[in-house]
Amino acid sequence: MCRVLLSSFVLLAYVVIVGSASASALATGDEVRIEPGNKVPVLLTLPDALSRVTEKSPRLKSADLGVQAVEAEVTQAWVIPNPELSYDTENYDGSGPYAGGALREDTISLSQRIEIGGKWGDRIKVAETNASAARIDGELVMQGVTTETVSLFATALANQLRMQTAKEIFGLTKNLAEAAKARVEAGKEPPYFAMNANATLYSAKADYERAKNEFILSRRRLAALWGESKLSFDRLSGNLESIGRPPAQEKVMASLGSYPLARKNALILKHAEAESELQNGLRWPDLTLTVGERKLQESDERSYVAGVSVVMPLFDRNQGASRSAEIRYRQAEEESRIAELNLRLEIENNLSGLWTSYHELGYYRHAGLAAGQEAMKAATEGYREGKLTYVEALDARRALAEVQNRYIDTLERYHTSRARLYELTGQAVEVAGGWLTEWSDK
Repeated sequence: MCRVLLSSFVLLAYVVIVGSASASALATGDEVRIEPGNKVPVLLTLPDALSRVTEKSPRLKSADLGVQAVEAEVTQAWVIPNPELSYDTENYDGSGPYAGGALREDTISLSQRIEIGGKWGDRIKVAETNASAARIDGELVMQGVTTETVSLFATALANQLRMQTAKEIFGLTKNLAEAAKARVEAGKEPPYFAMNANATLYSAKADYERAKNEFILSRRRLAALWGESKLSFDRLSGNLESIGRPPAQEKVMASLGSYPLARKNALILKHAEAESELQNGLRWPDLTLTVGERKLQESDERSYVAGVSVVMPLFDRNQGASRSAEIRYRQAEEESRIAELNLRLEIENNLSGLWTSYHELGYYRHAGLAAGQEAMKAATEGYREGKLTYVEALDARRALAEVQNRYIDTLERYHTSRARLYELTGQAVEVAGGWLTEWSDK
């Protein structure tokens, strides 16, 4: 008996401290309210978000400029060395017969360096493989920005649902508080029950404010994708509950080699091979061909000159750079294998998480949500009629809030996993009716 009285005293002290503001509000007849906004909300749909990010994303613009830069390098790689024009004069002055330039000889010559060892073709191959990899990088950036938009939109939409759920939970908690107040006034419950109920009401209000702030932050993260610092939308419109059966792993893995990351890995390997061939070609010295005309001042006659020159590769035969390029090619082969394994593993993990979320959503839809809502309704009525205790009614409210939030969490995980799978496989994001189209594993 003493233990029960002591526990009641501790509970009463806690409620008085935490819920002093609640007690004041109850005493004055004030209520905790969530004021509805008078402003007409500006809605943002998924097609709107995708359109904005496509037009304004700084990352897309940067990627496009990067592709343009490497394409210019391909143009440069096709260029052959410039010819060299030279003028030489001999015996332009001196003593004796050379005085006054009487025996001067003037020569005008044109020299052209000829690349030997396939350098020109190898240089073009290096530039073109680099450009192809850059184009795939641009494709990956486009795919990444698009799928990130879908993912952040789904997160913001989930936070919007969490905010709405918190508001609904606040309403249910308010009903419990009113029931507790009525039972206290009727003398069926001690006074601290009403204070405890109102303290719980303020806690529900705090949960709502927290959810509202998370929604604002998620909208800002979404808007940052297209460089928007001041939010131009208040709400999101989309069907987060629209889900489809994920594709089978066998079908996804069957096209592994055609996915952007796999194609990029193949091009990186080709680029390393081309670079190795170029460095091997640089071991061969180039030839320089020279032709020209010489004028003899003494006889006013003309003669023609020709020549060939070559650098003697006695010391520098590009042996170090050639060996380095060969090693880097072998390194690229190993990294390509690692990248393929990582891509395969990430797709498998993503599909596993996607299927898990899909099955969980089926459970919540068929049993969890309905059971939680019915339990909450029955608990509220049962407490109002004196059939259940306040603690039992409060547990039903908590259970409903938990199952609703878990349902929203699972919806968010499903769509973020779906967006990531789109990115990994290079599947285009298609939208119809304001939301993602039905899942396709083609």
